[in-house]
Amino acid sequence: LMMDADIILSHLVSDGIVLQREPHAARMWGYSDDDPGKLVVRANGREVGLLRQYVERTRNDDGSVGFEWTLDMTPQAAGGPYELVIVSENGSAVIKDAYWGDVYLCSGQSNMRMRVNESSDYETELSSANYPAIRYQTVDLFGDESTKTSHNSRAYPPLENTWFAISPKTVASCSAVCYYFAKQVDASQGVPVGLVVAAVDGAAIQEFMPDSVMQKCSERPGYSQFWKKGPGAFSSDMDSVLKLSLKSVLWYQGESNAGDPLSYKCLLEGLIQSWRLKQQRYHQHDLPFLLVELAPTRWDSDSYFADLRRIQRHVAASMPRVVVSTSIDLGELRELWHSVHPRFKKEIALRLFDTAAPILYPELVPANSSNTSFRTILPRFERAEVTSVTLSVMDAQTIAKMAPLGHATYESHWVFQDTSDREDDSGWSKSWLVNISLDSQHIIVTNETRQCWTCCQGGPIDLVGAFPADSLDDETKAGTFDVWRGFSLFARGLGWVAYAGNVPQQWIVYGVQYAWRDYPQCLMYVDVNSSDRQSLPIAPFNLVVRGPVQETSPCRDCLALSVTWNANANDDPGSMHFPDLASPSIVIRHEYPV
Repeated sequence: LMMDADIILSHLVSDGIVLQREPHAARMWGYSDDDPGKLVVRANGREVGLLRQYVERTRNDDGSVGFEWTLDMTPQAAGGPYELVIVSENGSAVIKDAYWGDVYLCSGQSNMRMRVNESSDYETELSSANYPAIRYQTVDLFGDESTKTSHNSRAYPPLENTWFAISPKTVASCSAVCYYFAKQVDASQGVPVGLVVAAVDGAAIQEFMPDSVMQKCSERPGYSQFWKKGPGAFSSDMDSVLKLSLKSVLWYQGESNAGDPLSYKCLLEGLIQSWRLKQQRYHQHDLPFLLVELAPTRWDSDSYFADLRRIQRHVAASMPRVVVSTSIDLGELRELWHSVHPRFKKEIALRLFDTAAPILYPELVPANSSNTSFRTILPRFERAEVTSVTLSVMDAQTIAKMAPLGHATYESHWVFQDTSDREDDSGWSKSWLVNISLDSQHIIVTNETRQCWTCCQGGPIDLVGAFPADSLDDETKAGTFDVWRGFSLFARGLGWVAYAGNVPQQWIVYGVQYAWRDYPQCLMYVDVNSSDRQSLPIAPFNLVVRGPVQETSPCRDCLALSVTWNANANDDPGSMHFPDLASPSIVIRHEYPV
């Protein structure tokens, strides 16, 4: 990088840079002591058109006057290398080995910052990584203020490294999720890829946000115990980073906010909206945001991470061009930080790219298509979403009379028995059925999560409830909720599955949940039966029942009072509502052939 004294470029704009390709306009910016006048940019001697030039007169610390300038260039096709020359009326600057391609911001906390040499199977990458068109730079957000360099009136964020091309010598220190994601872009698009890593270990989301955005969210007092440097600590540096034209943002954060998941929805939406506003000049549509779901962890709580994962999924469902990729089955049992840092970053990145590809690269088509004008990739992952959950209660004699039907596969036999104990006041004579329907026509299977300890011994389904207060002893607090586990697979067909279990007669059920833990032990998948694709785990749910479902059925040949939750309804996603009780739902009677 060569600069005259009068043309000083931002730290982020230097040799080896990748600028965002068409249809977006790339930006460069810097500082001059004197008015630069009309600026000109040349790429290998060819003049690059300018859409806009901004010059702002500033007052320096010593009282002198300076000028900050910004250039928005006309959209350019992917390619390089280029020698870029920026010429003013008073001087020039030269950027060598520059490219146009796709630029990704990789931000969040330690799981995004985690490097390739800390991921699984890193030995192969360290020896074979040779991708000269993939470049990365790492912003030192947590650097001490004294380390920041200041060109007169404005401080520029320090860098851990300027633009590095990926090679066996440089790949080790790159963000693992960022790097493995970039490899998928390279394989599918064949264009240069620029990665800007701006992540801080243990940082809360508030530290990336300006005060004006945080004030819109009502926060609980005392939450500062999770902050590294305080709210808004990194927002000014992120403003500099967001001057770069971006293809998308990869956001892997939430562990430090898991103690207050209710506030996270407003904060995450506020962050996305504020960053999109800064990128608005570059994008015809909203800047894509790619969220990584929090991986399993053995935390002090049993549901903090589960609650925050629900917020991540809700934000992705409610905001355009926001996706969330699951990692709920990629836990790892290690002593460090309660196992909060799984090393399976390659799998996380592959899933994230696969989830985001329809938004980022809609031209990607299945390999069997006749359209050969674009590179193609096979879909690697099969997804299925829950469309409805039906919860029913009946006496044991009723469920015992349910004969296996030709269109269903019955898996359980013990639950057909009448297990009532006439000498037990609580009476084990009530059976519960949980029927789950999916937007898929595959058979549903259950698998143990990676590195589990109880695994699928208790099944993935639990009922949430309590005994009535008048039945509790003095040592049990009235109104205490508990989880009733031990539901077994009862029946299944194409696109649906039913779990059944026997629960004490006096048990009052308030909800049903699936895999609702910080570290789920057992998850449901669709059976794709294919060597080309893998099945992703079905997303957990925690549904609250609104209504008394502890009554026995007046009809011995049908199921008892039921409640159904429909994922397509406009109801609160965390609750279920009673249908017309005169027409109770018939669970598991779906007309699907086996």
